[in-house]
Amino acid sequence: MNTLTFLLSTVIELYTMVLLLRVWMQWARCDFYNPFSQFVVKITQPIIGPLRRIIPPMGPIDSASLLVAFILSVIKAIVLFKVITFQAIIWIAAVLILLKTIGLLNLLGSAGHGHHELGESGS
Repeated sequence: MNTLTFLLSTVIELYTMVLLLRVWMQWARCDFYNPFSQFVVKITQPIIGPLRRIIPPMGPIDSASLLVAFILSVIKAIVLFKVITFQAIIWIAAVLILLKTIGLLNLLGSAGHGHHELGESGS
């Protein structure tokens, strides 16, 4: 069981590091034609690609990658360290409510773009 725990922990940590590396590379505007950058994108794209349609980036920061890295860290803590307590459940629920609220505010903020008041011309 220790071997399985070690392998699972290592895989989650490595993938989390690659996700955070992707965030850092986008923030630093690294050259994505570099083979190493291509490797990072190819490893993370299957999960991040669909999420980027739902979760838009916040400025230069890739929020989808940060969210997946956070979720993986929480899953690792719950599964490997068995820290599932009532307080942990409340904390996770609070974070999810906060993320939902941020997403809703983002959606409502972008809904007004392109909207014209009555009497205004379209151009």
